[in-house]
Amino acid sequence: MGLYAEWPLIEFFPLNSVQSSLSIFSKKTSDDMAKLLLHEIGENLNGRICLKIDTEEQLSWVLQVVSYALTLSHSTSKEHEALCVAVRTYCTWLDAISNGIVAHLPGPMRRNPGNYICILLDSLRTLFNNDSETAVTATQQAHEMENVLRTIVQSLLNYDGKHKDIIWPAVLKFLLNATDLLLSGQTCVDDVTFLMAPKVTKTLLDVFLCAARLEQIPSPTYWKTLSVLSKRWRHQINIRIALIFFLLLVNLHNSNEEI
Repeated sequence: MGLYAEWPLIEFFPLNSVQSSLSIFSKKTSDDMAKLLLHEIGENLNGRICLKIDTEEQLSWVLQVVSYALTLSHSTSKEHEALCVAVRTYCTWLDAISNGIVAHLPGPMRRNPGNYICILLDSLRTLFNNDSETAVTATQQAHEMENVLRTIVQSLLNYDGKHKDIIWPAVLKFLLNATDLLLSGQTCVDDVTFLMAPKVTKTLLDVFLCAARLEQIPSPTYWKTLSVLSKRWRHQINIRIALIFFLLLVNLHNSNEEI
C-alpha cells in the first residue's frame, strides 16, 4: 500500500444497524404504516399540512419511519411512492442544512443541524443495494440514486461554510460505502449496477478530487480505503482502469510533495 501502509481502513456500520420502531410489527403491518405515514410527510413537504416536530423524541421516531421507508421496494406503486417521499425528505433536509436555510427543518435539526448530517447519509446508503428485480424497478431505483448523488454534490457546492469538518468526511465516507455496496456484487445487463456504475464512480472520483484540491480529505485513511475497495470491483473493468490511473496520479502528487 506504499504511502498508506500504516493507516487503518474506514469502518462502515452495517446497513439498518439501528432498528426502526416499525420493525417490531409484521412486515405487512410495518409496510402499510410506513406508506400511510410517508404520505403525510410528503404532504408536509408540499406545504399542504404542517407537522410539528419539536422534540428529539419526535424527530427520532420520524427518522425511524423515514429510514424504514427507504427499505421498501419499487414493486408496487404505493411502496414506490413512499420510498420516493423518503428520499425527497432526506434530500430536502440535507440541502437545507448545507445551505444554512433551516427555518423549515424539524426543531431539533434546526437547532443542531450538524448532528444530523451523518444520520441522514447513513440511512440513504440503503438505496445503493443492488436488489431490483426487473428492468423497470432498476430504472426507478437508479432515478432515486441520481437524486441522492445530485443533492450531495449540490450540498458540497452550496454549503455555507458551517459544519465543514462534518460534511466533507461524511460525504466522502458515504460515497465510498455506497459505491462499494453497488459495485462489489455480481451484475448483469439492465440491472441497477449496470445502469448506475458510471455515474456513481464519476461522482466518487469527482468529489475526491474536489476534496483534495480544497484540502478537505481528513487523512490518508480515505485514500487507502478507496484503493482497497476498488479491488473488489473487478467485474467493472473500465472503472478499475480509471481508478488505477486516478490512484497513480494521487500517489505521484503525494510523492512530489514529500520531495
